[in-house]
Amino acid sequence: MKFLSPYFWRCIWPALLLIPSLSLAEVYKQVLPDGSVLFSDQPTLGAEQIEISPIQTYSAPPIPVSNASRKSTSSKKHDVNHYDEIKIVKPEDGATIRENAGTVNIAISLSPALRVDEGHSIVLLMDGGAVQDPAQTTRFTLLNVDRGTHQLQAAILDSEGKTILTSSTVTFHLFRVHRAIPRPAAGN
Repeated sequence: MKFLSPYFWRCIWPALLLIPSLSLAEVYKQVLPDGSVLFSDQPTLGAEQIEISPIQTYSAPPIPVSNASRKSTSSKKHDVNHYDEIKIVKPEDGATIRENAGTVNIAISLSPALRVDEGHSIVLLMDGGAVQDPAQTTRFTLLNVDRGTHQLQAAILDSEGKTILTSSTVTFHLFRVHRAIPRPAAGN
């Protein structure tokens, strides 16, 4: 951090001390014989002093909080089934996964956090059907998934198994290398 060296401060302090005096400086306007206008802080012959108005500033008024927004905020806190969002963040929509074993890791983001104390859980759906029992986690691992294109969704369930909120569909493509097994030659 060379700019904080003593040399820097010796050079910058005089300039910093001049800043307040610049706001109090007088400005003069002079029209030259060719018609061009010259502005200066030094009075010259034929120059007129110009009044400079103070710098215009604006302070925004505080934003009023209405009773309706207070009520909606408090009702969200009491609504045990309220979730703002559930989203599959891994794999990303349109992702191509190269995994010969067919293992697919899934990560889910939700807001607010899963209400485990209320018995809420998440069920993962692939190609329209549940692939695992509902769980109280946001991370899933699917094993031995067939190669091809698949669609994922996640749903939050309440304690009775009713769907509270479902994520948008995420499509992914699984590539698994397939090597044909050579057949024995005829007659062997």
